[in-house]
Amino acid sequence: MLGISQDVTEERSVEARLAYMAMHDALTGLPNRASFADHIQREAAIATAEKPLALLYLDSTTSSTSTTAKGMPRATRCSVRWPPV
Repeated sequence: MLGISQDVTEERSVEARLAYMAMHDALTGLPNRASFADHIQREAAIATAEKPLALLYLDSTTSSTSTTAKGMPRATRCSVRWPPV
């Protein structure tokens, strides 16, 4: 009997890192649109009349106005301060 073995630890580590990078923003580390879409699809697939799916969509395109008017640090504080403490 002949056997061949190969250590794939590094390969698996790279695959895990690539999977993470595909679903998270490189700058903030927060889940990205692909991650959001994946999550919504999974939740929609299990939604029922007894456990409905509700989605609140907030358009953040106005954040560029706040960034321009108030500067990036202030705009960032506004966007991460929800819910209020």
